[in-house]
Amino acid sequence: ALGTVGSFVGADRSYVFLFDGDPEEDDLHETTQSNTHEWCADGVVSQQDRLQDMPCTAIPWWIEQMCRREPLIIPSVANLPEAADAEQEILEAQDIQSMVVLPMTQGDRLVGFVGFDAVETQVGWDEETITILRVLGDALFSALRRKEMEEKLREREERLQAITENVSEGIYRSAPDEGLIYANETFAELFGYEDVATVLELDPARLYSTPEARNRFRKAVQGQDWFDGVEVEYQRADGTTFVGLTSGSIVRDEEGNVQYYDGSITDITERKKRERRLRVLSEAVEQAEEGILIMEHTSGDGFPIRYANAAFTQMTGYDGEELLGQSTHILRGPNTDPDTIASLQEAVEAGEPWVGETVNYKRDGTPFVVRWSTAPIRDENGEIEYWVSFEWDVTERREMEERLRERETRLRGLANSIPGVVYQFTAHPDGTHGTRFVSDHAESLLGISSDPEHFYEQFIERVPPSHRDALRASAREAVEREKRWRFEMPFEKPSGERIWLLGISTPQRQGETLVFNGVLLDITNRKAAERAVEEERDRFETLFESLPTPVVRYTAEEEGPLITDVNEAFEAADGPRDFRVQVAGRRSDTGPPEGQAIYTDITARKRRERRLKEAKEEAEEANRMKSVFLANMSHEIRTPLTSMIGFAEAISDEVPDDENGPIPRFASLIEESGHRLMETLDAVLNLSKLEAGEMELSVEPLPLSDEIEETVELFETKAEEAGIDLRVDTPDRPLWGRVDPGGLRIMLRNLISNAIKYTEEGHVWVRAEQDDGAVAVEVKDTGRGERHRNWNGSGGGVVFVSGLPAGIGGPFTGV
Repeated sequence: ALGTVGSFVGADRSYVFLFDGDPEEDDLHETTQSNTHEWCADGVVSQQDRLQDMPCTAIPWWIEQMCRREPLIIPSVANLPEAADAEQEILEAQDIQSMVVLPMTQGDRLVGFVGFDAVETQVGWDEETITILRVLGDALFSALRRKEMEEKLREREERLQAITENVSEGIYRSAPDEGLIYANETFAELFGYEDVATVLELDPARLYSTPEARNRFRKAVQGQDWFDGVEVEYQRADGTTFVGLTSGSIVRDEEGNVQYYDGSITDITERKKRERRLRVLSEAVEQAEEGILIMEHTSGDGFPIRYANAAFTQMTGYDGEELLGQSTHILRGPNTDPDTIASLQEAVEAGEPWVGETVNYKRDGTPFVVRWSTAPIRDENGEIEYWVSFEWDVTERREMEERLRERETRLRGLANSIPGVVYQFTAHPDGTHGTRFVSDHAESLLGISSDPEHFYEQFIERVPPSHRDALRASAREAVEREKRWRFEMPFEKPSGERIWLLGISTPQRQGETLVFNGVLLDITNRKAAERAVEEERDRFETLFESLPTPVVRYTAEEEGPLITDVNEAFEAADGPRDFRVQVAGRRSDTGPPEGQAIYTDITARKRRERRLKEAKEEAEEANRMKSVFLANMSHEIRTPLTSMIGFAEAISDEVPDDENGPIPRFASLIEESGHRLMETLDAVLNLSKLEAGEMELSVEPLPLSDEIEETVELFETKAEEAGIDLRVDTPDRPLWGRVDPGGLRIMLRNLISNAIKYTEEGHVWVRAEQDDGAVAVEVKDTGRGERHRNWNGSGGGVVFVSGLPAGIGGPFTGV
């Protein structure tokens, strides 16, 4: 526009100056002017850069002319008045010959001027040109002002758009009849649309989740020109919903009618979720079973309590209000561990979380064991504002742990006293497994550590590959079927020794975990015995078939024995024969009891036994006849013998003692021989009665010492005549025994008589002594002994004596 006007009026340069300030009202020292717009004809040097921020005090005459608000016409710069010397200098420096300047006003205020310079030649400015310039100057100023306003408006809109496009809220403007007429990019993104243009084409009703949500919003802002923080449920393009915090205002025209609705929407869905989480968290904290404290971080000793939940007050006995402002020092007491408190203080000073256990005290002074977890809460700058503490009363748990430790100690002692390795194996639902317990015998029996953490892997590695897969398979089957596990396997100890183990365990369900309690037993000796038995069985099978004796195998069924096998010797046996049958049986783990019968052929032996039996019966009959004969003979001989002894005694009585001749000697011989024969007959008769069981004996208490001495006295004369020293040795105290008196006398007489008879010289002793509750009677001589005697005379008495003692009360032993 400046160029068009300047060319029209023949100017070489045209320009606009604007004042920074008001030269009419403000101090000129604080007011400047600047060339804001300039046009130059070809070949004319621009002056715009040099004419910026010029002080008004530098050109006072010029300012005075502008303040008159009249056109300033300078036909010749060279002819300016003396008062305009400063202005003349500036103008000549720009090669200006003549010029016309028109003031520009805005209302009552002088805001600048527009000028036209003639540089090449002087130009005469007539009145018509001035009028035209005045009109064109006003038009230029109006255009300038309009452009300036448009520029400011554009800058304002750009700034506003920059602001709205860079905020996190969705900004919108809507008109009552047009709907949305503006929305920023955030608004489009908030509702899930690709661009703003698509949003502006929408019916605003589609932006609400439901018609009810829109109606609630309208009702909430009805009658208000300004509203803030209204929660509205909106709907995105994909149908999902979100909660928007809506604020806005109503723009009215001069008549008060609604022109626009301006507002902003903030997506607070996450905030609402956080609020819900916060409510849930707050409720959870209040309802939590563990005690929870929140303490303010201060610089003093002990942080003041700002919050305590119900569980904490119930645990300590303190009221919630009573705790506020107090420090946790009120919970300490005599048994509170100072080292634990020092550890806590060290963690607090370092700003680090802390976990520990100590003894606290309730309001009534009762101590309790508490597990304590403390952590800092920091602000957005990382500074600690609060400490939160979680506390659990673990008194019962500690007591239970102590009981469990004692129980584990007892169980471990018991487990270590059991032969073999006692263990506890666990199987979890996720397929993992582990070992809880292994007795100390693992080291002595297996040569590996009893540490439960590594026991399973060490054990599996020591099972030979030939049995390893089968072991794992059997264990898996036991876990899957929850059944009792039993498995035999070889095991190679680190020393190189190979042993055999029997693993036995029983499952027990503990919640979702399956626990197997078991034992590993050393069965090396048993396996060796089994191998020996197997070898023996093989040898037996060979022997069974090759044995010449018939053998039968059978099983013991309910209906009776069932033959299962016979050897070749049994099949070869024929004809009626006598057998001795030996039967051996055993129980079977898989069936009925089994047995074997060995048939020993005793036909020949049976024939011999029958012959011997017949011979025995014949001998017994002969012996009986002998006894009868002897008894009868004894009775037949006794009568004449008694007469012979009587006549011999009579003859001895009639013959004087000093008479010589054969008669006294013959009478004495007859009497002596008769008595000897009578003794023999009595012995034979008693023997016969004894063998026939007809001799009657009566056992009764008897003073044995007296009986022995009386019997010995009967033989003193006979012993003296024979030159034998007959001695008696009995205790001084009474010696009683239960015997048959008659039998005892017969026995003693026969033994003493035989001892004197067969002792040529020497001694005969008769002794009696107490021996272990019984009485031992001994007749001992220095003669030849029974096996050297000729059994003449009354030798049958020894036979008779040997048969008496069992009947009279004791045994007989010949010496």
